[in-house]
Amino acid sequence: MSILDAIPVVAEFSACDSHSTEQWCTGLHSGNIGDVIYSLPTCQMLGVNHVILNVCADPAFGGRVLTEQAAKALAPLLLAQKFIRRVSIIKSGVPWEYADPAQLGVDYILDSFRSSFTNPRLHLLYAHGVPFNLMVDGAKPWIALGSDVDQTPAKTQPYIVVGLTSRYRRYDHAYYEYLFRNVPPERVFFVGIGHDQIERRNIGGTAFQTKSFLDLARLLKNASLFIGNPSFAYALAEGLKLNRIVEVPEENNVYPLDGSGSLLHMLAPEAVRAKIFNALQLEDCSSASAPTLLTGYTLANMQHAQLYFDTGSGFNETESTPKPVFRGPNRYTFDGFSDGASVRCLRFDPVNDHVIARINSIKLSGKAGEASLSAIPSNALCVNDGQYCFANDDPQYSIDVPEQFRNGIEQIVIDMEVIAIGAEEVARALYPRQIESLVAGQRRLDADKNAMAIANRRLLTGQGQLTAERDGLMASRDHLLTERNHLSAERDRLTAERDRLTAERDRLTAERDQLAAQRVASDERWNALLKSRSWRMTAPFRWLSRRRT
Repeated sequence: MSILDAIPVVAEFSACDSHSTEQWCTGLHSGNIGDVIYSLPTCQMLGVNHVILNVCADPAFGGRVLTEQAAKALAPLLLAQKFIRRVSIIKSGVPWEYADPAQLGVDYILDSFRSSFTNPRLHLLYAHGVPFNLMVDGAKPWIALGSDVDQTPAKTQPYIVVGLTSRYRRYDHAYYEYLFRNVPPERVFFVGIGHDQIERRNIGGTAFQTKSFLDLARLLKNASLFIGNPSFAYALAEGLKLNRIVEVPEENNVYPLDGSGSLLHMLAPEAVRAKIFNALQLEDCSSASAPTLLTGYTLANMQHAQLYFDTGSGFNETESTPKPVFRGPNRYTFDGFSDGASVRCLRFDPVNDHVIARINSIKLSGKAGEASLSAIPSNALCVNDGQYCFANDDPQYSIDVPEQFRNGIEQIVIDMEVIAIGAEEVARALYPRQIESLVAGQRRLDADKNAMAIANRRLLTGQGQLTAERDGLMASRDHLLTERNHLSAERDRLTAERDRLTAERDRLTAERDQLAAQRVASDERWNALLKSRSWRMTAPFRWLSRRRT
């Protein structure tokens, strides 16, 4: 029986010219979606034309997850590969790498590399081929996009795609903030799920969203450069052999397989920036020559500080100036104040998130001269040494402006050091020991979950073996029952034959006894005749009669 008959099918996809009469060669995969991409060369070499995606969540093996939404988004991309004609999505909730393909009614279990004890550092592309004794060629592209019209937005200028997830990292956010400093945000597209978008922090750009991974692959295909860490997006970039730079941790099983890709940690930051600007066909300009004002569209995609000035209408978005914020010490210059406006007071929001910051100085310059201003936090907790912790996403400082400087303000320069941005970083900075304890507890919990998952897989394997043994015993029982019925029928036939022969024997015996009695009676009559007087008196006549004849 096929697994498609035992487990409900969530969705079914097929090529437009596919027919039910085709001979299917099935391959079962339980994710992750990046692993499915790395399995495609193996599928092609095995002749797999029907891919079964198994929706499940397995906390072991690095938290493998294949969701129903991701599987459905992946189906159009799989069907774009000409050798795949059908995609089925099932939802069993458990992986099947330890099962026997014959018991599941499939030709190949593509997750088998997880149970084959291959080198954990072997690239996932090669690992998929190991259980089937295949040598896969990873140096050539293996992803096709089909001949459909490109549905991604038209890009008239070179752009780069960035994919940063929370896993498999080597560098922190500050490193990427440096790499993308002064890069035009309209030339940057972020890919990944919503949770991944947090990882871009202070980098300007646009989040690319789509319901089909085929559109994502087309976006990558037309990109001048991909930068990111191991993820589904990077698997696509690798399969397309896109110009790419990948960040890999010290231990990982994904890396560039040919010369078109580079390892991030093997390049100096300046070299990476040069690659970024060369890909965009731009000159790398310094921060001094960069525009001082960013559009609201750009700032909506990155964290920023904002200076509000009250001219009598209270604090509002119209009378404010935003600036992108970076970690560490920096000077933020605000200008563009309206001529003739009287600024009663200022409000400074250091960032639009949880933050620990210290304002070293605030310098005001205008028609009345220069002045040093002081800032008072409105909703913060004092940490130490002038650092203030804001445990909310709307931190604020109040800044009083002396009366003689309220008219004709030209520029305000705020020297500020940002120690931590984001709830997680702030919590780690405030409560390092507690966070470490929680992290250690979480790791123990994850280890327990992994142990339970492994035990569960072993139980499933044992259950499969017991089921196979049970099926074998039931088959043997059925065979013995059939043989017993056959012998019973033969016994009944022989018993009937015996009864018939017994009846025949009894009849013949009775007939024999009757004939024997008749013979005895005849002998007695004959002897009586021979002994009779008449027989003796007629003896001379019988003698004469014989003489005459």
